Amino acid sequence: MTRAARRVSRVFAFLCVVAFASLAAAPARAQSFVQVKSAVPVSATTVGVTYTNAQVAGDLNVVIVGWNDTTATLKSITDTKGNTYVLATGPVTISGSLTQSIYYAKNIVAAAAGTNTVSVTFSTAAIYPDIRILEYSGLDTNNPLDGGTGATGSATTTDSGAVSTTNATDLLVGANIVATSTAAPGVGFTQRIVTDPDGDIAEDRVVTSTGSYHATATLSAPGSWIMQVVAFKAAGAAPAPSAPGNLTATPISSSQINLSWTASTESGGTINNYLVERCQGAGCTNFAQVSTQPTTSFNDTGLAATTSYSYRVRATDTANHTGPYSNTASGTTLGTGIPTPTAPGNLIALSGITGPIVVAVQGYKNANAVTTHTTDPFDSTGGDVIVMCASSHAGVTMAPSDSFGNNWISIAGPTNTTIGDDLRTQVWYARNPTVGVGHTVTMTMSVAQSLVISVIVGKGSNVATLNDGVSTIGSDAGTTTVNVQSPNVTTTTSNDLLVGFAKTSTGEVFTPETAFTAQANASSNFLFAETGSAGAPGTYDATEIITSNATWQAVVVAISPSPTATNPNQVNLSWTASTETGGTVTNYLVERCVGAGCSTFSQIGTTANLVYTDTTVSPSTTILAR
Repeated sequence: MTRAARRVSRVFAFLCVVAFASLAAAPARAQSFVQVKSAVPVSATTVGVTYTNAQVAGDLNVVIVGWNDTTATLKSITDTKGNTYVLATGPVTISGSLTQSIYYAKNIVAAAAGTNTVSVTFSTAAIYPDIRILEYSGLDTNNPLDGGTGATGSATTTDSGAVSTTNATDLLVGANIVATSTAAPGVGFTQRIVTDPDGDIAEDRVVTSTGSYHATATLSAPGSWIMQVVAFKAAGAAPAPSAPGNLTATPISSSQINLSWTASTESGGTINNYLVERCQGAGCTNFAQVSTQPTTSFNDTGLAATTSYSYRVRATDTANHTGPYSNTASGTTLGTGIPTPTAPGNLIALSGITGPIVVAVQGYKNANAVTTHTTDPFDSTGGDVIVMCASSHAGVTMAPSDSFGNNWISIAGPTNTTIGDDLRTQVWYARNPTVGVGHTVTMTMSVAQSLVISVIVGKGSNVATLNDGVSTIGSDAGTTTVNVQSPNVTTTTSNDLLVGFAKTSTGEVFTPETAFTAQANASSNFLFAETGSAGAPGTYDATEIITSNATWQAVVVAISPSPTATNPNQVNLSWTASTETGGTVTNYLVERCVGAGCSTFSQIGTTANLVYTDTTVSPSTTILAR
């Protein structure tokens, strides 16, 4: 089995570096690395990692948390001993693919060997979180955070960008998440761990003067990455303010945005002012100071209408020591005049038959070779069809089952690749299944292998003749192209739901074709799911674009709509939401006229939703709706 097959949990390289300042005076314990531990990535809502060795009071814990989606958010980090964890940097996200943050706990309490477990809790089950915990001694116990920044790229040498330290003899701690694997630490850095099977590094380095520093690491092959760098002050350094917290930016008018934040603190010094910086545009970086405030609020006036501004704040003390920046907050000034909703978008009219819709999805990915794989629970309530694709290796036999005892019918595969990397893909469906909360799917393997699964739950299908067609499982046939395309499926009914799956040999970022919608929570960086509608009977395929050349397999399934949805007097309308700055959208007014090119529109309904069913249309009549 290839390394890529073992490492099915990373798309992007994500390098993070944390700088911790050393003691300026001779401490009882010298600044040094103490221990490191990581967790094997498993999709879960809460993940725990235990420090193996005893921990010493006054040390500093570092927790690096990365996960493979942007749906889950990090709710809390706690540990057995009650240490308080504070965000050092992040979260940084790549849409639909990756999120990572770094936290720390200062001045920790002592713990015996194996008794302190760090628990990371997410808002929902995070996809394969990669968590590493480190301990260092000889660092500041009062206010260690000194600043941070980040960068992105795709070369084999990952570079965090510069962090400017304010204390000599800092300890820099670097970490990454990679699509391939980490080949070597950065120049001057010492490798502390490379996680298995992910190939992610944690490294550190001591620097002996203040300045601008980068953390780097070399990958075994090019891959996309996000990098961050964070600096922490040394124990015994001059007192300085902590970062202000919870900065918010609230638009008040067409020319004013009000800011507020929670106060900085300082041990051994006195805070006297806050420096407010601004730049124009969300995501801008060219900040300039616009105010000095003695309190924790600022009203920014004289701004341009309907313009986005970003802000950050840091504190100074009476000794002119400056603390780290707050989070960045953005706001957009209101428009002039009376607030007005924007136009709804993408209005679609489907006549006669209502096609099936997607009501739930679930994904699964496990790099470990085991004989039984089970998804996290999901809510399949309302579904009347479930389509599942699974892919493994080495000619393994896969037998699906689920927690509700449904009957799974194989409709495509199993298919092996004959040229290129070894892939083994198969598609099943469950017709008119038992559904509900806490639904799980289990795959039993004939031999222990890694596995990826994608589950699509549909509603509104024809449960009698559910499958209107399925393509064969196509492949790249050894060409390893970035253009993935399934074989064709020929449909016989209108408004079929098309479900496309694509499996790759390496971690990829998938871009769906224009007519399809990516099902992110059913996808991973090795198995992608997308859905679309086949409005009329015809020939269809499912295509995707991936970021690098890879062996791939692809298939498309057509699910026919329920015959009870047929209504010659019905047109189903759907659209995307309007927005309004300075007001609230409450309803949509639906208008219709009869005849191609008509212009005499009349209102036929009002709805607060993004769909409307018109059941008063005459058969075989052309209408226009808006």
